[in-house]
Amino acid sequence: MNRIPFDPEAIRTLATILTETGLSEIEIAEKDSRIRVARTLSAAPVA
Repeated sequence: MNRIPFDPEAIRTLATILTETGLSEIEIAEKDSRIRVARTLSAAPVA
């Protein structure tokens, strides 16, 4: 199995952008690599 190289700093940066902008997911692609970061937004409890 081949390991896919990744850039932890890029992932941290994308996670920060998600938090700052309120987005639920973000993806960047360059040449043959792609990084997608997504977070689950919890729904408000039903009363």
